[in-house]
Amino acid sequence: MLDRLTADRDLDLFLGCSSVSAAIGNPGQAAYAAANAHLEALVRARRAAGRTGTALAWGPIGETGYVARNGMESAMAARGLEPLTPPRSWPSPTVSWRPAPMSPERAATAGEPPAPAAGPGHPRFALLAPASAAPSPDARNALLSTLADLPEDEAVRKITDVITRLLAGVLQTDPADLDPTRNVTDHGLDSLLGMQFLVQARDLFDIRLGPADLATGRTPAHFARLIHQRLDLGA
Repeated sequence: MLDRLTADRDLDLFLGCSSVSAAIGNPGQAAYAAANAHLEALVRARRAAGRTGTALAWGPIGETGYVARNGMESAMAARGLEPLTPPRSWPSPTVSWRPAPMSPERAATAGEPPAPAAGPGHPRFALLAPASAAPSPDARNALLSTLADLPEDEAVRKITDVITRLLAGVLQTDPADLDPTRNVTDHGLDSLLGMQFLVQARDLFDIRLGPADLATGRTPAHFARLIHQRLDLGA
């Protein structure tokens, strides 16, 4: 939209904030990676047309958020994704962006797509997932066996308790502080935290869960009943 609205203006700066996920992807966030890739393609198209355009492909930020909570700084740095510190990521609110002018040779190739990067399945990224992300098979089997022996209402209550503890772990809070009558997404989940919660629940219960399951405004009890239905314990 901004590209269209400013098409008749000679801009000094057209800055877009992208993500390294456009190059290497991010588990469970295909749409997010695609959106960032589209933004970078838009900037390349602007520059190929002789218009200003800069895309910042942000990498991981250390000392806070998902990376810090899961102690992933060293593993990421060892594989070429060294997290930025918060001060380095945005040094000053008065920073002046002055994109360097393109050479004729660079302008001629500005519309070309970048070379494919190694995807998240590459061995380089094998250790970037937190060690605690996947439950042990024994723990999963024990939980599923317990649920299969319970009446439906008790099984749903058990699942509600389990996912409340999972949600509390993702949010770094006490399960007792989470109101079970509130929607799961009302507890402060952003897209990354929401995906972390979904992946942990999916791996623990060994069922299919996707972002749409969080977008429907479910309380922990509603989410637990969805999980119970997909487990199909009576089969």
